Amino acid sequence: MLSSGPGWAAPSQPQSSLTEDDQDIPVIDLTSTEDRETILAEALAHTALLEAQYKQPLIDEKRTGRWKAPLAIIVFFLSGYLLAFPPGWVAGEALPEASVSAREQGMRAALYVQAQQVEAFRVRRGRLPASMDELQATLPGISLVRSNNRVFQLVTPSVDGSQVIYDSSRPTDEFEAAVSALDLPR
Repeated sequence: MLSSGPGWAAPSQPQSSLTEDDQDIPVIDLTSTEDRETILAEALAHTALLEAQYKQPLIDEKRTGRWKAPLAIIVFFLSGYLLAFPPGWVAGEALPEASVSAREQGMRAALYVQAQQVEAFRVRRGRLPASMDELQATLPGISLVRSNNRVFQLVTPSVDGSQVIYDSSRPTDEFEAAVSALDLPR
């Protein structure tokens, strides 16, 4: 019996509805050894019979799934062939390469759009941004060069290796023309 200490409750005595006179009475008299061995032999024989029944395949059912493995192999090899040697209807046509003049026009349009963002920043904040990182949206490859609080230049490398420069003090019409030639929705 457990001792009751701090935090422990003493176990209570189980209350049983059966008395010693109402114990279970065995249904089969198993007092003799022969009776026990006979019942054990019958139980083992019954278990062996059930196990033998479960091990036999069912005769009525058809074997299903015979078509799955060959179909999977065919699909695997077909997809591998299409991946290695794609026909024209799968790969599609190659994208046309942009001409040098079209890329130059795109660069000028990008510089003009970025210059408009710098001007909007200057109007809102009363100063030019210290770097391109202060703008909400920046285009890659464009750098900002400040001359003073009102004048700036945007510089990007050209296709031929030279630089395309947008000067805010002398903006040329070619930058605005590049944007209008792009046919962008406004």
